[in-house]
Amino acid sequence: MEDRLVASAALIHLGAPGGVEKMMSTLDGAVAENRNLPAIAGTILRTLTDAAVLDGMRKLLFKPAGDVLGSLLLPLLAQQGVLSSEQLLQFVSHPSDDFAVPAVEALAWFGDARDAQLLLASARKTPTLRRANALLFAAVTLGSVEALAEVRAQLPERVASSHHLVEALAIAGDSSDVSRLIALAEQPGVDADYLLLAAANLGCADTVQVLSALAGRVRRETLEEARRMIVGDGSAHPSGDALPAPAIRRLRGEPWSVSGLLSRLAAPNEPVQSQRRLALEIRVRTGLAPPTKFPPLMSVPTRTELVASWTAHFAKANGKLAPGGWYYQGRPVEPAGREKGAR
Repeated sequence: MEDRLVASAALIHLGAPGGVEKMMSTLDGAVAENRNLPAIAGTILRTLTDAAVLDGMRKLLFKPAGDVLGSLLLPLLAQQGVLSSEQLLQFVSHPSDDFAVPAVEALAWFGDARDAQLLLASARKTPTLRRANALLFAAVTLGSVEALAEVRAQLPERVASSHHLVEALAIAGDSSDVSRLIALAEQPGVDADYLLLAAANLGCADTVQVLSALAGRVRRETLEEARRMIVGDGSAHPSGDALPAPAIRRLRGEPWSVSGLLSRLAAPNEPVQSQRRLALEIRVRTGLAPPTKFPPLMSVPTRTELVASWTAHFAKANGKLAPGGWYYQGRPVEPAGREKGAR
């Protein structure tokens, strides 16, 4: 089976006839015979973006015996944007987290705001912590203020078990969440580097003042990147009274803005993890779903072209959201994390 997968993938990449058919025949045979795929299968399938292949894999996923391949195919198809939100919702209550969690993560990109309450309700009754965290994350991205409040309440006791809650605050939180993330970074047994960068993504100048206190817990490179995320590049790093006003959210030395975020998405030196975070954050901050998903790895020319289309898509939001503020679903939020005008 491994040889057939490799051969058919090579044919597809070469544009030769019969490659797609051979690939589908091999995968279909695994489903029919209830056989596991070889370990290399995931690597091979991730290289395939041919529309015919993706459509064939989507059909296999929904076959009665699709669970054989589902835990592999679903994340791949979700990443490519092949599955509709209605199809993804079918997997939210799947018995296996290997199905449910990738589907929920994809809903953060492609779901509708109307799905937020459904996801929050599912989070409150799901039996597994991994799925509950993912559901809260997706509900936050789709606009649930209640889910955001639950993330803040649950994160201290779940920080070691899930990145979903940290990501929810990194892309939807406000200045009050910086202290939450920094306090967690000071705890033993956590990924302090990851938590610090999540806090730095919120662009609060106060974060710069606590970097020296974390010097013994995080790598020097992480401290430097956290500083750059807020105050930007330059040989002279501001400190003390020279820091920007704390009330202004910063992004690489400038007041945060939609156009500035898009500029960072196009920047060739933006770290991959930061690219993904910023790409999803623009939905959370503006309340507008991106026109396409942001693939995790792209060439610089491809990314530049994609960001150009996003810039046109978010043009109105750029004019509506004043630079330097914290926003949630297109509305300003107060520092304590309470949406202005929310009841």
